[in-house]
Amino acid sequence: EQGRVLPGLRRGVGGGLAVGVMCAKPALASLFDFETHGGVAHASTLGGNCLAMAATNAVFGVLEQDRLVPRADELGQYVKQRLSDRSASTDRIQDVRGRGLLVGIELGGPARPVVEQCRKQGVLINATRETVLRLAPPLVIGQDQLDTALQVIEEAIGS
Repeated sequence: EQGRVLPGLRRGVGGGLAVGVMCAKPALASLFDFETHGGVAHASTLGGNCLAMAATNAVFGVLEQDRLVPRADELGQYVKQRLSDRSASTDRIQDVRGRGLLVGIELGGPARPVVEQCRKQGVLINATRETVLRLAPPLVIGQDQLDTALQVIEEAIGS
C-alpha cells in the first residue's frame, strides 16, 4: 500500500536482496517527491530495480499477513520483562532497553565473555559496546526457541 510504513520494521525488507529504505514523516518525505520538485532530489545505489521491489513487496505482504511486527513487539516486551525481572536478582544487568525484538542489555561488566559463552552454546548475540549485549533474533522465532536462547543468555550473564 503506497505511503504506508510499518512501525518497528528495521531489517530484511529485501528478503536478502539489497534494497535502500528510508522512512520519514510526511512533511519530510515530501522533500523527496520528484513530481513536486521537478526531478529526482535523491538517488540510491540500492534503489528500486524490479526484482528487488517485487521481493520487497512480498516481504511486506508476509509481514502483514503473519502479523510479524505486532508479534515482534509482544515478544520484545516479553524479553525485556524477563530480563528486567532477572536484573532484580543480579547486579550484572544494569539496564534492558529496545524496541520489538531488537533488545540491548547493559551489563555491569564486559559483554565479550557473555557473547563467547553464548556462541559456544549455539546462541549468536553481539556486543555493540564494551558493556552492551545486542539481541536481534529473527522475526519468525518461536516461543520455545526464544526461551531456550534466553536461558543460555541468562546463564552466561550469571556466570
